[in-house]
Amino acid sequence: IETTIDHQYGTGNTFTARDLLIQASYSHKVLENLTLGASPLFMYQQYEKHRASAIGINLGVLYNLEKYNVSISAKNLGIQTQKLIETAEDTKLPYSGTVAFGNQKKERFNWEINLAKIYGQDIKYGFGSIYHINRMFNLHSGITLTNNHLSYIFDDKDADEYYFDESRLLSAGLEFMYKKVSFIFAMSYVGTDFTPLTSFGLDYSF
Repeated sequence: IETTIDHQYGTGNTFTARDLLIQASYSHKVLENLTLGASPLFMYQQYEKHRASAIGINLGVLYNLEKYNVSISAKNLGIQTQKLIETAEDTKLPYSGTVAFGNQKKERFNWEINLAKIYGQDIKYGFGSIYHINRMFNLHSGITLTNNHLSYIFDDKDADEYYFDESRLLSAGLEFMYKKVSFIFAMSYVGTDFTPLTSFGLDYSF
């Protein structure tokens, strides 16, 4: 929803937002049940004519129990190379910590519950699942709940403000796999008004 100084409750116009994430991941089993991983990344974000980019890294620890997995991760450890709000002094990314618990990946139906705390925001509660249809197709679904309501204000002559309600997120996606390549298409519905978002993902495993 687009708002201005004269129209605090919205102008009736919506806006276009785009996100791009490029990352490479590496993991190493240091003990029989313990795996460490790291993912350097590049992020790009756009809200209409306003743009931002950042570089960072995600770090994670995975511990395998007999039938379940427990993981702890720290995400978005990095800096902004281009700020969304030009007048902002802080160039750090909104880093977050996540704790997750789920069943072993070898099962046909995988599930995971997680808690995520983003710096300066409320805790996010999430549940995700993957159903392995066959060797080539997986079905993804998930839900995330939080109290976050974000506003992006850009300090320029237009005094643009963009309001983004992410208090709830429902998503479903289909993944296609062929050899070492996988492609996923997902639809998400965000906020109390269930704003639709479309996402694509491409992954290659070495």
